[in-house]
Amino acid sequence: MRFLASLLLGFLFCAVAQAQPVGLDPVLTQQALAGQPLEAVVVMRTQADLSDAWLIDTKEAKGQFVYQTLTQTASSTQAGLISMFSAQPHLRWSAHWLVNCITIWGADLAILEALAARADVQAVIANGRYVLQQPVEVIYGSKTTNEVAWGITMIGADQVWAMGYKGQGIVIGSADTGVDPFHPAIEKRYRGYTPGGLINDYNWHDCIHDLPGAATNACGFDSPVPCDDGSHGTHTVGTMVSEETEQVFGVAPQAQWVAIRNMNNGNGTLDTYLEGFEWFIAPTDGNGQNPDPALAPHIINNSWYCSVSEGCNETNFFVLDQGLTAVRAAGIVPVVSVGNAGPLCGSATGPPGFMVAAFSIGASRSDDTIAGYSSRGPVVIDGSNRLKPDVSAPGSQILSCVPNFGYATLSGTSMAGPHVAGAVALILSARPELAGQVDAIQQILQSTAKPLVDTAQCGGLSVGTIPNHAAGYGRINVLAAVQQATTTQMVQNKSLLTLLPNPASQLVSIGFEPSTETARLVIVDMQGRMLFEQTLLPGSTQSSVPTGHWLSGTYLVMLYQKQSLHRQVMLVQNE
Repeated sequence: MRFLASLLLGFLFCAVAQAQPVGLDPVLTQQALAGQPLEAVVVMRTQADLSDAWLIDTKEAKGQFVYQTLTQTASSTQAGLISMFSAQPHLRWSAHWLVNCITIWGADLAILEALAARADVQAVIANGRYVLQQPVEVIYGSKTTNEVAWGITMIGADQVWAMGYKGQGIVIGSADTGVDPFHPAIEKRYRGYTPGGLINDYNWHDCIHDLPGAATNACGFDSPVPCDDGSHGTHTVGTMVSEETEQVFGVAPQAQWVAIRNMNNGNGTLDTYLEGFEWFIAPTDGNGQNPDPALAPHIINNSWYCSVSEGCNETNFFVLDQGLTAVRAAGIVPVVSVGNAGPLCGSATGPPGFMVAAFSIGASRSDDTIAGYSSRGPVVIDGSNRLKPDVSAPGSQILSCVPNFGYATLSGTSMAGPHVAGAVALILSARPELAGQVDAIQQILQSTAKPLVDTAQCGGLSVGTIPNHAAGYGRINVLAAVQQATTTQMVQNKSLLTLLPNPASQLVSIGFEPSTETARLVIVDMQGRMLFEQTLLPGSTQSSVPTGHWLSGTYLVMLYQKQSLHRQVMLVQNE
């Protein structure tokens, strides 16, 4: 029943890339008429081709390729605008390469209209403000000694530790309110920790600068050392890597953490999120110089979202989606909390949790049911009706550390995401060869998850359908995931897929060798954005994909089977 339901859900997984508007964002016009200061993101028409990243096997090589491709595209296309902005001292600007764009402060509406009319500019959009996933419950108090947290035992992390895998050699990135590096539960897990003091180059970056409209905060601006102006980031890092010996709540207690602060008092912008992802792909020294993709983390935990009321809408969805895709192309697992807007169906509306490139996480409770607050699919806000979340994890009443040597019990999908980030670290410590293989890691966690039902039957699915729009494929089981990862051999074969016709037009038939397990078919475009995803029954040998609505160009077809990865380049030629 589970496999049949997965096959029937194939159409729900089919998702076109986020619509990319052109011209001037009407939000900016409205803000100008209201006399508000304008913050805009100028998106260049030329964007990097990252499709070759999916043909690269190692994480290090993927990261280097993605960084070089993105930065070369930006430097070759932004020079004219940067020269123009530099000649006007009243303007502030920040150039980005994750997505080829430039953020500008201080421009009036006339300047923005002129920018939108340029041939090399695709769109001028508002710099929407973003907020973290606020917990739905907060209880401050003391730790309970000599106890393993329920989330650890629920997902089987303690049994994985008994096998000798505790996250050693793996680095997790925290994109949040910052981190208190001196809390004893996580201090020694900081990659920059030494007995003589902290080394923050390549291990910490503050995205909060003294820009127009920036509010003051406890950390100030451009903090040279890790700092948390809330408590959220410290709590999530504790769930991922805490090595506390009395109260055990870190999923991967021998993994290391690096971090950015991308929110000011819990509020971020498109600009700060792009800057943060850029730093993770290629960490820099304390002066923001000498980027090194070799020091990128294996995983990034993202427990934040953007609401429509905070300025995130259809005009800027595509920028964040494209940025997450670049992170994924660089071989970094982007773990994203789905949101706390449940229990209504279709409540997964806060980006980036609903986006294709996000490994989206819902929250479960200690009785192994989905938490009422956890956002549900199908994703209706962009018209895709895609499945979200992808999996679920413990998120209710989660004890972890908070700044100033404190502890707190929080509830929310923000607490679920770190369980998955830690689980990925355990998988990679058990099977280092999987580093950089984001789709394969996600497939392992999905295929080994414990099914949880959706009693609301969101999307018209029956109660027993797996995956579903409440829990995705189910609550993660990291013990089963590690067992699968260590007992199978991912053989990468780049030529055994047959595509007829190729070039394709209205429809392509994809043939392949049968597998004894479920398989996953994925098609991405030149920028690495996923256009099609389907779960296939054991024994399947063919799939047909409509391509009549796709733009002419080059695409990459990938088939993930239990012990192999097949890849083939496809051309599409449409009128």
